[in-house]
Amino acid sequence: MRKTIIAVLTLLTMFMFVLGGCGTNSQKSNTTLGKNKQSAAATKEQRKETKKYYFTANEGGSISKIDLETNKVVSTIKVDGAVHNVQVSPDGKILGATLVPEMQHGNDHSMEMKGMALFYNTETDELIKKVKVGNHPAHIVFTENGKYALVTNNEDNNVSVIDMASYSVIQTIPTGKGPHGFRISKDS
Repeated sequence: MRKTIIAVLTLLTMFMFVLGGCGTNSQKSNTTLGKNKQSAAATKEQRKETKKYYFTANEGGSISKIDLETNKVVSTIKVDGAVHNVQVSPDGKILGATLVPEMQHGNDHSMEMKGMALFYNTETDELIKKVKVGNHPAHIVFTENGKYALVTNNEDNNVSVIDMASYSVIQTIPTGKGPHGFRISKDS
Protein backbone atom coordinates (compact mmCIF):
# COMPACT_ATOMS: atom_id res chain seq x y z
CA MET A 1 0.00 0.00 0.00
CA ARG A 2 2.80 2.36 0.91
CA LYS A 3 4.48 1.74 -2.50
CA THR A 4 1.22 2.61 -4.25
CA ILE A 5 0.92 5.92 -2.39
CA ILE A 6 4.53 6.85 -3.23
CA ALA A 7 3.98 5.98 -6.89
CA VAL A 8 0.77 8.06 -7.06
CA LEU A 9 2.45 11.04 -5.37
CA THR A 10 5.42 10.79 -7.73
CA LEU A 11 3.12 10.76 -10.77
CA LEU A 12 1.11 13.72 -9.45
CA THR A 13 4.30 15.70 -8.81
CA MET A 14 5.60 15.03 -12.33
CA PHE A 15 2.19 15.91 -13.78
CA MET A 16 2.21 19.27 -11.95
CA PHE A 17 5.69 20.08 -13.29
CA VAL A 18 4.57 19.30 -16.84
CA LEU A 19 1.44 21.46 -16.54
CA GLY A 20 3.38 24.25 -14.84
CA GLY A 21 5.95 24.28 -17.62
CA CYS A 22 3.24 24.49 -20.28
CA GLY A 23 1.57 27.48 -18.65
CA THR A 24 4.63 29.67 -18.20
CA ASN A 25 5.74 29.56 -21.84
CA SER A 26 2.38 29.79 -23.57
CA GLN A 27 2.79 33.43 -24.73
CA LYS A 28 6.29 32.73 -25.99
CA SER A 29 5.13 29.56 -27.72
CA ASN A 30 2.33 31.40 -29.53
CA THR A 31 4.74 34.11 -30.67
CA THR A 32 7.21 31.50 -31.91
CA LEU A 33 4.45 29.63 -33.72
CA GLY A 34 3.36 32.83 -35.46
CA LYS A 35 6.93 33.56 -36.51
CA ASN A 36 7.36 29.99 -37.77
CA LYS A 37 4.22 30.31 -39.93
CA GLN A 38 5.54 33.56 -41.41
CA SER A 39 8.96 31.99 -41.94
CA ALA A 40 7.43 28.95 -43.66
CA ALA A 41 5.40 31.21 -45.96
CA ALA A 42 8.50 33.26 -46.82
CA THR A 43 10.49 30.09 -47.49
CA LYS A 44 7.76 28.77 -49.78
CA GLU A 45 7.74 32.09 -51.66
CA GLN A 46 11.54 31.98 -52.00
CA ARG A 47 11.34 28.46 -53.42
CA LYS A 48 8.93 29.71 -56.09
CA GLU A 49 11.42 32.42 -57.03
CA THR A 50 14.46 30.12 -57.07
CA LYS A 51 13.74 26.63 -58.35
CA LYS A 52 16.05 23.91 -57.07
CA TYR A 53 17.24 21.07 -59.24
CA TYR A 54 19.49 18.11 -59.14
CA PHE A 55 21.20 16.52 -62.10
CA THR A 56 22.11 13.00 -63.17
CA ALA A 57 24.78 11.82 -65.57
CA ASN A 58 23.41 9.36 -68.08
CA GLU A 59 26.20 7.45 -69.76
CA GLY A 60 23.99 7.09 -72.81
CA GLY A 61 24.86 10.68 -73.73
CA SER A 62 22.68 13.02 -71.70
CA ILE A 63 22.25 14.92 -68.45
CA SER A 64 18.85 14.94 -66.75
CA LYS A 65 17.65 18.00 -64.84
CA ILE A 66 15.20 17.02 -62.09
CA ASP A 67 12.93 19.40 -60.15
CA LEU A 68 13.68 18.97 -56.45
CA GLU A 69 10.07 19.53 -55.34
CA THR A 70 8.31 17.29 -57.86
CA ASN A 71 11.09 14.75 -58.59
CA LYS A 72 10.20 15.02 -62.28
CA VAL A 73 12.65 15.37 -65.16
CA VAL A 74 12.16 18.91 -66.46
CA SER A 75 14.79 18.87 -69.20
CA THR A 76 17.48 16.72 -70.76
CA ILE A 77 20.77 18.00 -72.14
CA LYS A 78 21.98 15.83 -75.05
CA VAL A 79 25.73 15.42 -75.59
CA ASP A 80 27.96 13.46 -77.98
CA GLY A 81 29.72 10.90 -75.83
CA ALA A 82 29.31 9.47 -72.36
CA VAL A 83 28.72 11.75 -69.39
CA HIS A 84 30.37 10.14 -66.40
CA ASN A 85 29.91 12.60 -63.53
CA VAL A 86 28.11 15.87 -62.80
CA GLN A 87 28.52 18.42 -59.99
CA VAL A 88 26.92 21.77 -59.23
CA SER A 89 29.10 24.73 -58.25
CA PRO A 90 28.86 25.96 -54.63
CA ASP A 91 26.75 28.97 -55.69
CA GLY A 92 24.37 26.68 -57.60
CA LYS A 93 24.76 28.57 -60.88
CA ILE A 94 27.03 26.25 -62.87
CA LEU A 95 26.77 22.56 -63.66
CA GLY A 96 30.05 20.81 -64.39
CA ALA A 97 30.18 17.46 -66.20
CA THR A 98 32.88 15.11 -67.42
CA LEU A 99 32.51 13.79 -70.94
CA VAL A 100 34.27 10.87 -72.59
CA PRO A 101 33.82 11.21 -76.36
CA GLU A 102 32.34 8.37 -78.36
CA MET A 103 34.94 5.77 -79.25
CA GLN A 104 35.86 5.70 -82.91
CA HIS A 105 35.78 2.10 -84.05
CA GLY A 106 38.63 1.59 -86.44
CA ASN A 107 42.01 -0.08 -86.48
CA ASP A 108 43.27 1.94 -83.51
CA HIS A 109 42.06 0.19 -80.35
CA SER A 110 43.84 2.39 -77.83
CA MET A 111 42.06 3.94 -74.84
CA GLU A 112 43.31 7.36 -75.90
CA MET A 113 40.16 9.43 -75.39
CA LYS A 114 40.92 13.07 -74.67
CA GLY A 115 37.87 14.15 -72.78
CA MET A 116 36.13 17.34 -71.88
CA ALA A 117 34.79 19.18 -68.91
CA LEU A 118 31.46 20.74 -69.84
CA PHE A 119 30.00 23.73 -68.02
CA TYR A 120 26.30 24.66 -68.20
CA ASN A 121 24.07 27.37 -66.73
CA THR A 122 21.86 25.51 -64.21
CA GLU A 123 18.79 27.66 -64.90
CA THR A 124 18.86 27.83 -68.70
CA ASP A 125 20.80 24.60 -69.52
CA GLU A 126 22.91 26.65 -71.95
CA LEU A 127 26.45 25.44 -72.57
CA ILE A 128 28.89 27.98 -71.13
CA LYS A 129 32.16 26.33 -72.13
CA LYS A 130 33.84 23.07 -73.20
CA VAL A 131 37.31 22.59 -71.73
CA LYS A 132 39.68 19.91 -73.06
CA VAL A 133 41.15 17.79 -70.26
CA GLY A 134 43.03 14.48 -70.21
CA ASN A 135 42.29 10.92 -71.28
CA HIS A 136 39.12 9.33 -69.91
CA PRO A 137 37.96 12.02 -67.46
CA ALA A 138 36.01 10.57 -64.55
CA HIS A 139 34.92 13.01 -61.83
CA ILE A 140 34.65 16.77 -61.52
CA VAL A 141 34.68 18.67 -58.22
CA PHE A 142 34.47 22.39 -57.45
CA THR A 143 36.53 24.05 -54.73
CA GLU A 144 34.49 25.43 -51.83
CA ASN A 145 34.97 29.02 -53.04
CA GLY A 146 34.01 28.08 -56.63
CA LYS A 147 37.23 29.48 -58.12
CA TYR A 148 38.43 26.14 -59.50
CA ALA A 149 37.07 22.89 -60.86
CA LEU A 150 39.22 19.76 -60.76
CA VAL A 151 38.83 16.75 -63.06
CA THR A 152 40.38 13.31 -62.60
CA ASN A 153 41.85 11.91 -65.83
CA ASN A 154 41.77 8.15 -65.36
CA GLU A 155 44.02 7.08 -68.23
CA ASP A 156 46.53 9.94 -67.88
CA ASN A 157 46.97 9.40 -64.12
CA ASN A 158 46.48 13.07 -63.30
CA VAL A 159 44.05 15.80 -62.28
CA SER A 160 43.30 18.87 -64.42
CA VAL A 161 42.81 22.12 -62.49
CA ILE A 162 40.43 24.51 -64.29
CA ASP A 163 40.27 28.22 -63.47
CA MET A 164 36.55 29.04 -63.44
CA ALA A 165 37.10 32.71 -64.31
CA SER A 166 38.78 31.88 -67.64
CA TYR A 167 37.56 28.28 -68.13
CA SER A 168 41.10 27.15 -68.87
CA VAL A 169 43.33 24.38 -67.52
CA ILE A 170 45.95 26.13 -65.39
CA GLN A 171 47.65 23.10 -63.88
CA THR A 172 47.90 19.33 -64.23
CA ILE A 173 48.68 17.39 -61.05
CA PRO A 174 50.20 13.89 -61.36
CA THR A 175 48.51 11.17 -59.27
CA GLY A 176 48.79 7.46 -58.77
CA LYS A 177 47.41 5.02 -61.32
CA GLY A 178 43.82 5.52 -62.46
CA PRO A 179 42.41 8.43 -60.41
CA HIS A 180 38.64 8.32 -60.31
CA GLY A 181 36.42 9.82 -57.60
CA PHE A 182 37.64 12.37 -55.09
CA ARG A 183 36.56 15.22 -52.81
CA ILE A 184 38.21 18.48 -51.83
CA SER A 185 38.45 19.54 -48.20
CA LYS A 186 36.44 22.61 -47.13
CA ASP A 187 39.63 24.50 -46.27
CA SER A 188 40.87 24.39 -49.88
